[in-house]
Amino acid sequence: MIRLFELVMQILLFSFFVGLIYYVFCDFVNDIWGNSDAHAYELKDFIHEKGIDELNAYDRTVAITYYAITTLSTVGFGDFHPVGEHDRILMVIIFLVGNFLFSVILDTLCTLMKEID
Repeated sequence: MIRLFELVMQILLFSFFVGLIYYVFCDFVNDIWGNSDAHAYELKDFIHEKGIDELNAYDRTVAITYYAITTLSTVGFGDFHPVGEHDRILMVIIFLVGNFLFSVILDTLCTLMKEID
């Protein structure tokens, strides 16, 4: 039971860091290319579209972790979705990581179930 709890905590921690990396990436891209009028229309992302950058630290953390969990699990409820090109590129990478993570989680759960028997 403790190993299952550890697995859930690792998933939550990993999802938080994926969301944090995504947030920092979007902020970095907007700082670099967002100041140019020629590229302003291309640099939309869900963080600025949904106003997540204006939330307090706790609500921002919950929002990016929720986004990362729904993306990594490939559920994608549709409330947060990639808006710009750099969003879509990063989401492809995160989808691939999510599929790998899903297979590792299933393997770990199968191993835990075998240990119970």
